[in-house]
Amino acid sequence: MAILVTILDDSRTKHCEAQCGMSCSSPEDIAFTREHLKRRFGNDIDVEMLDLANPSLQTSNRDLFQQVEALSIALPAVAINGVIRLSGNLEFRAIAQAVEVHKEVCCE
Repeated sequence: MAILVTILDDSRTKHCEAQCGMSCSSPEDIAFTREHLKRRFGNDIDVEMLDLANPSLQTSNRDLFQQVEALSIALPAVAINGVIRLSGNLEFRAIAQAVEVHKEVCCE
């Protein structure tokens, strides 16, 4: 079963100046996350980045954007197959653990 990891962030907002966690809007961090998740879980996983500042993405990803608004979720946030699982200060290890839990609960 394919797994889509979506990282949601807003390029209009300031992030932790102490460099806490990942800079999720960074192409390097997205590439790192994609590469290492594929290495760990295989090719049935993909990673995408959605910037809440981009109005065209808000239309095509309405459900995720509404979840962020309705729940006042701290950004950046991570959704797995369309369900928000993490928010706030993100690190690769937490994302990998969330994918592992998703696989155990939803795919086995």
